[in-house]
Amino acid sequence: MNVLSRDKQVEVIAALCEGVGVRTASRLTRVNRGTVANLALRVGMGCMELHDRIMVALNLTNCGASSVRSKRTSSVTRSTKGRSARFHRYGRDAEGNL
Repeated sequence: MNVLSRDKQVEVIAALCEGVGVRTASRLTRVNRGTVANLALRVGMGCMELHDRIMVALNLTNCGASSVRSKRTSSVTRSTKGRSARFHRYGRDAEGNL
């Protein structure tokens, strides 16, 4: 199994953070499109877990109404290798599980 070097991983994530798409990042960094997508997913899930651990017990007494998000959930159903996975906003299912 080939492992993408740390420098190449940083290069891919930097390209994605600049706002380019997966295909463009793949072309710019000469990394397989699937590898770019998998790396983006792994980094995104790690960021979400870090955010969930750090952002707890916040005092939000001065929270304005304009900064409160809507309670509706947008969901997307996608098929991955024969399995159907249901993803809700922020990567959680209806019960709040990852």
